[in-house]
Amino acid sequence: RSTLFPYTTLFRSSIVDTDLKFHFESDGGKIVLVRNSDYPALYNDHVTFTLNNIGTTPITNYTLLVRISKDLLPGFSYERAGKDGSQIAFTDGYGKPLSHEIDTWNIHGESLVWVKVPEAENGTKVKFYWSLKDGEVAPENVPGDVWSDYAGVWHMNNDATDSTTNSKMNRRSEERFSRNAET
Repeated sequence: RSTLFPYTTLFRSSIVDTDLKFHFESDGGKIVLVRNSDYPALYNDHVTFTLNNIGTTPITNYTLLVRISKDLLPGFSYERAGKDGSQIAFTDGYGKPLSHEIDTWNIHGESLVWVKVPEAENGTKVKFYWSLKDGEVAPENVPGDVWSDYAGVWHMNNDATDSTTNSKMNRRSEERFSRNAET
């Protein structure tokens, strides 16, 4: 135990170096160095979700379905999230950007967004951002990254399009599926 830097201080507070954009955090008894996300500086609003009921073993590349509506998220506004949802973003609890794909964007009700979480376990945090500050541009997002571990993904809504990066390779099976689904 150091008199300058007591052990308990490390676990109860965050040490931030704003010039380097890194900070230390406690993570299950370990101290980790984490790069700060620029997202808080870009957005006016965010909410943090904590994952539960994952089980006893962490899941790699977990695809999380996030349901968004004014009723489910107090303070959320479709007007501030972009007409088509293009101004939203997700990060993990440490601020690392997470890929997402908008399945359904319904400004009058509930929207569905798929988010790829690299490692999910009970207590994993996911942050959802909306309402860009004036003059800011939404960070780049690659929706196909959400499904990069899958050979094909069909959401079973009005069309049967493949959301993976392999969609050109799977076009024939997709066309067959679409014709069969209509009969």
